Amino acid sequence: MSRNMTRDLTEGRPLKLIVSFALPLLFGVLFQQLYSFVDTAIVGRFLGAERLAAVGATGSVNFLVIGLCLGLCSGFSIPIAQAFGAKDEQEMHRCVWHSIVLSGVLSVLFAVLSTVFCKPLLRLMNTPEEILDYSARYIGIIFATIPCCVLYNMAGGILRALGDSRTPVFFLILASLVNIVLDLFLIIVCGMDVAGAAVATAVSQLLAGIGCVVVMIRRFPILHLSREDRHFNPVLAKKMLGTGLPMDCSFPSRRSVPSSFSGR
Repeated sequence: MSRNMTRDLTEGRPLKLIVSFALPLLFGVLFQQLYSFVDTAIVGRFLGAERLAAVGATGSVNFLVIGLCLGLCSGFSIPIAQAFGAKDEQEMHRCVWHSIVLSGVLSVLFAVLSTVFCKPLLRLMNTPEEILDYSARYIGIIFATIPCCVLYNMAGGILRALGDSRTPVFFLILASLVNIVLDLFLIIVCGMDVAGAAVATAVSQLLAGIGCVVVMIRRFPILHLSREDRHFNPVLAKKMLGTGLPMDCSFPSRRSVPSSFSGR
């Protein structure tokens, strides 16, 4: 198997492998806290307490939908990692293809349904009427651009399954910085209000996802799929959904103010 940039975590000293794999993830989480603080400060400082409250009111609804997507992406990477560790390249290719197809279909489905029902969900959460429109405007954009979020988390999950935990974190940090700059530009210069924060999140997610995909194509020839690999198998799809859905139940609660750039 020609692995190039891949890293087989089944070979070598376990402690060293685990630490080297986990450190980039830890650094990404620490950076996210700093980024989230700055992002929240921008919304509160330039849009005021009411807009900040409106964005904050979307937190539970945001986690309900985005958390489901992230759990599925994390679960889909498990069969890929198992096949890679077993050195079964054909099975790994099949799992990657099904991960792409399932993520694409489900992300569009979730985007449509959650966008249509975002306002009823907010009312169900007893969101105050005075901030309801701002909350719906923000979370509606976040939900409509769910495929951007899924793209990054799907690609990042595949890379981590192949032992590369650094690339997803690198693009996470880069996209987080882009998000902050876009927040300032769209909110202050363009006057887009809470919609500017949502658009900044979506654009940064899209850039992070594209970056991960480019790395996958250029540096991981093991991920190049043949025509034979691109056949949909309902049995394998069911298996992957069986690993993805339980991950939704175990995803920890997280704050989402003001950005839903998850997978951080």
